[in-house]
Amino acid sequence: MKITSFIAASILLTMSSAHADEQSLRTTLAKKYPATSFKAIEKTAVPGIYQVTMGQNIAYVSEDGRYFFFGALYDMETQTDLTANKKEQPKTLDVSSIPLKNAIVTVKGNGSRKLIVFTDPDCPYCKILAKTLDSMNDITVYNILEPISALHPDAQRKSENIFCSKDNARVLNDWFIKGTQISNARPCKNPIQDNIDLANSLGFNGTPMIVSMDGRVLPGAADKNRLEQFLSHK
Repeated sequence: MKITSFIAASILLTMSSAHADEQSLRTTLAKKYPATSFKAIEKTAVPGIYQVTMGQNIAYVSEDGRYFFFGALYDMETQTDLTANKKEQPKTLDVSSIPLKNAIVTVKGNGSRKLIVFTDPDCPYCKILAKTLDSMNDITVYNILEPISALHPDAQRKSENIFCSKDNARVLNDWFIKGTQISNARPCKNPIQDNIDLANSLGFNGTPMIVSMDGRVLPGAADKNRLEQFLSHK
């Protein structure tokens, strides 16, 4: 009986400690990234690494909140994608709620295939996605600039300068593809704050977020094959 009580007490102590660790990390993340809403925080099997859910995005973060890893966590012994089981079921959006007049439009080929991309000029994954999209044919991309200042302090200034540039599609493309520096543009009425508010209302707390014209959502820097499947609705 005493052994059973000891085991039960040990389990409760372990659960309490894990909860305390997760709460401590939640507090740290809230201080470091006040503009980002962290829905769930869980320990992983990797010591010192936690899984965090931000809107529809899942990431892995060090216990000090400094380092983030985006992608899938695999258990190679069981050949299991541990991330896939945690992802929310796909949902669709009402695309009419996204004002495309606020987008910077880039076109490749005849532009017959269309996507909306919520993007941050200082997001490294957004640059990867932009280069992938640039390599594809017959595509129109509606780029909604959504700077996440908590992660990229200079992103809002860059977003405003890009949008207000005379040829903003070229400036955005040159920044993402060539790394050409963004010049200061004459200030203009811009939708950047509206874009941020819209993204928050949609639960988009990370970038890039890809939206099809029928409302399907694909988070992250998908590769070319995945994008082709997404465009053909497979």
